[in-house]
Amino acid sequence: MGGPGGGGGGRGGHGGGPPNEEEMQQMRETMHELMQPAARLTIVQHEDTVSFTDDQGHVRKFVANGKDEKHQLQAATLETKSAWKDGALVIQWETGRGPTVVRSYRVDTELRRLVIETSMKGGRNPGGADRPPIKHVYDAVVDTAQD
Repeated sequence: MGGPGGGGGGRGGHGGGPPNEEEMQQMRETMHELMQPAARLTIVQHEDTVSFTDDQGHVRKFVANGKDEKHQLQAATLETKSAWKDGALVIQWETGRGPTVVRSYRVDTELRRLVIETSMKGGRNPGGADRPPIKHVYDAVVDTAQD
């Protein structure tokens, strides 16, 4: 309880109350960045490290060992975990008060395509676990350069 005549507890912030306007704006920007597909991706794997470079030149490196890492987005720094599961690279993004974003990257070698499936778990939004995953499909770029 708070002081004399007070009702106790602060408003907003990280204390469990509703987020303030600044936190809401940061969450919107973070979710937009996470959910917006890149027009083009370049992916390089070296041992257990996978690097992604998007069409804006942003490079993100993930160590696929299931351990916590931190990755800087434009709006926030988020905790991530990445690991290989059933032939797919699965990256989990913890957004704090929002949903956990889980993204899997699977290569369809027969069709030469990359299939990215994104799902959201938890958070305060209605629908929670009932939300269907979002799929993005990228065709492999054929290198036509000649020596």
